[in-house]
Amino acid sequence: MQLKLNNHVFALFTILTLLLSPMLSAETYQAGVHYVEVPVQKNVARSDKIQVTEFFWYGCPHCFDFDPIVREWQATLADDIVFTHSPSMWNKPMRLHARAYYTATALGVLDKVHTPLFDAMDSQDPGLQSKAEIAKIFEEQGVDTEEFNKTFDAFGTITKVKQADRRARSLRISGVPSMVVNDKYRVTAGMVKTYDEMIKVVDYLIEKERSLLKK
Repeated sequence: MQLKLNNHVFALFTILTLLLSPMLSAETYQAGVHYVEVPVQKNVARSDKIQVTEFFWYGCPHCFDFDPIVREWQATLADDIVFTHSPSMWNKPMRLHARAYYTATALGVLDKVHTPLFDAMDSQDPGLQSKAEIAKIFEEQGVDTEEFNKTFDAFGTITKVKQADRRARSLRISGVPSMVVNDKYRVTAGMVKTYDEMIKVVDYLIEKERSLLKK
């Protein structure tokens, strides 16, 4: 009888542990420790989709290491998640690289040139310093040079770069890689021990937003 009772107690304890473990795990992610609550953004459209943005720079070695992890995670995202990259820029070379990113998106070749741009910045010293160097990477991926030049210098491309810069400043992005969820929560690499943990914090914040949308 005692053994049977102990088995029942053990089974109940196991079930409670499984039920509570997500809650216990979630409690380990705290505002001000693992992520930052961003001041409310004005004129930000809300929807039933959860927006996640990675702020990055092609010349950042940490972003280079983080990119394959992000890509693997991106492939698992549910339909209610909208994931985008946003190039950060604090100087002239970074603005040049941001134009490369938005040129790629406009031409529909981001999947082709994203990794080669990272590779070029990682392998070359001092990295991509001119439009001509960037054009060569696009050409190697089958992009017509004239089409590249037209898009790279287009008013729309330059406008997107300026918009991205303003958004990064409003979200107080001061380091990369950084992840922002719904323009409400910011997670930086310096707030976590590993890139995998960074993704887990983002997943936690996504669930936090999902619960709010259901109310």
